[in-house]
Amino acid sequence: MAFGKIIVQTESGEYWEVELTKPTTSVGRQPGNDIVLPTAAVSRYHAQFDVAEGQVFLVDLGTVNGTFVNDVQVEPNSRVALSDGDRIAMGDVMLLFRSPEARSLKSIELMPTSIPLEDPAVPFRLVLDAPQQPVAPTARLQLKLLIENLGEQPATYTIETGGLERSWVKVNHREIRLDPGESAEVVISIRPPRSSQTRPGLYALTVRVALKDDPAQALEAVREIEIVGYAAMAMAIQEGQQNGIYHIAIQNQGSLPLNLRLGGYQPQRLLQYHFDPAQVSLQPGETAQVKLTVRPRRSQLFGPTRTVNFAIVARSLDATGYQAPIGATYTLKPSWPAWVAGAALPLLLGGGVLAAVLVAALFLFGVLPFGKGAAPEEGEVTGDMAEEVVIATATLPAPTPSLIPTPAAEIIEFSAQPEEVIFRTEGNVALVWLAEGAVSVALFDELDRQLPLTADNLSTGRYEIPIASLDWGEHTYQLTVMGEDRVRRSETASVMVRSVVCERASEEFEAFTRPSPLASPAPPFESNQLVVIGRSPDALWLRVGYNNLSAPEWDAEGWMSRDWVLCPPDSPPFEQYVVLGEEGQLPPPAVESAPATPDRGNNGPSSGGAADSPVDDG
Repeated sequence: MAFGKIIVQTESGEYWEVELTKPTTSVGRQPGNDIVLPTAAVSRYHAQFDVAEGQVFLVDLGTVNGTFVNDVQVEPNSRVALSDGDRIAMGDVMLLFRSPEARSLKSIELMPTSIPLEDPAVPFRLVLDAPQQPVAPTARLQLKLLIENLGEQPATYTIETGGLERSWVKVNHREIRLDPGESAEVVISIRPPRSSQTRPGLYALTVRVALKDDPAQALEAVREIEIVGYAAMAMAIQEGQQNGIYHIAIQNQGSLPLNLRLGGYQPQRLLQYHFDPAQVSLQPGETAQVKLTVRPRRSQLFGPTRTVNFAIVARSLDATGYQAPIGATYTLKPSWPAWVAGAALPLLLGGGVLAAVLVAALFLFGVLPFGKGAAPEEGEVTGDMAEEVVIATATLPAPTPSLIPTPAAEIIEFSAQPEEVIFRTEGNVALVWLAEGAVSVALFDELDRQLPLTADNLSTGRYEIPIASLDWGEHTYQLTVMGEDRVRRSETASVMVRSVVCERASEEFEAFTRPSPLASPAPPFESNQLVVIGRSPDALWLRVGYNNLSAPEWDAEGWMSRDWVLCPPDSPPFEQYVVLGEEGQLPPPAVESAPATPDRGNNGPSSGGAADSPVDDG
């Protein structure tokens, strides 16, 4: 399957098709171009099609007459991404770009097919797998490369890759030596990272094998690697200075465009919500700001002030329709203060007494007749009717406050992401939680030390721990929350830190005290086994621990060239390990803050939005 197709149509009506099977396809009137356009209106080397970042780009090579895509000129010496159906004008020639057809599930094969590559002028041959299935970020795709020496002399071969980020590709042998007639297998592992910068699409993986003593004798194979996209998002909320005003930040942390619709949820339907805007569209890595206004659905004239828990739900508008909630609180206040309610009853009673006095005066001065025999005229009020009015007014009951149950806190989710990591690799472990009704939140490590939570941690429900700071084994963390009922509720989450046992490529390879072959030798190996515990900034040297590998410790450390270390196929790339100083020390943390060790039974109260939120037993 090609990376795309170009349909060429000349001014005379002639047309032909060219498949884009190479990382770079040149276009111009000069013979030797991949696409030759024999017309004076086209420059000798006019443009080229590049496959990069999962897309096909058109690059203008600084031409006189210019290059146009959909009637818009491409800036000289710049490139533009192409979409299916784009029309490209070069002089008097029209080109049409067609993207490759989408792969269907029926076309996916479990086993890759092998394609041989050889040249009579080159004394070796290659057989490289052609993958038939896509690879998702953090997943691993392995291709096998077979190199066979067809010459009559022993030879050393170098293996280089291109077309993908270097950190995405791992080759277990960058050099290999073969006797005449001998063949060997090299494993190429492709593992794109889970990042919004990992664009989905087709990538052109190039594998170049050359004789070390004569690099001009080489074979180069190109394979299509399809990387699929993924959806991920993060959402944070911050309460404004005015009650009922909230500011929401949403970030697209996936590699696909994200379309979301926002809504509010409260079980008793006490609130109404207005989002500005209510729907957002985000490109990978993009962040949007949304203003939320919350108001009570019905006015409450009297009663106590209380806190209402509600959730903001972001729902994706794609086929998955997943929902992501985040909790918040709203202060529900009565329309009239309590002192007004207290003063209302005496005023009503006083008004009733005044009305009774007025009616009695009317009878006394004969304005209203005595007796019940005469029928009242229209608009008059009899004594009985007046008495009923007075009684009804005088017996009006005073309002009583509602009996509101004290809200309890609830932990909906608490987990470590990921749950398993590799010792001394870069990145963080995220402790993620979702709690409702919590007025205080605290996080403790396995030594019962409280971790310092910032306002951002509390608003996002996320606390990150560098993997490099964690020792081997299982680490358990406890989340404790408390609601207005003053009852603590706790959940635990664990992360496992494991190591990868690797080997020396040869017993001849030793370790050094510094990342240099001119440095002093480190203590000798007792066995071939070792553990990678860090790397140099350029990742050409690895810090390894060795000798006593049965325990999560080692007796000796040293630096070794990355080409001397062989790790299992499912191991992380060497570039993923943490960078160490020449003496093997970890870099200092960016922000140093010693976690407090509080007495859990004697903490002061704290609101949920404070920088530190210890749990108070009361």
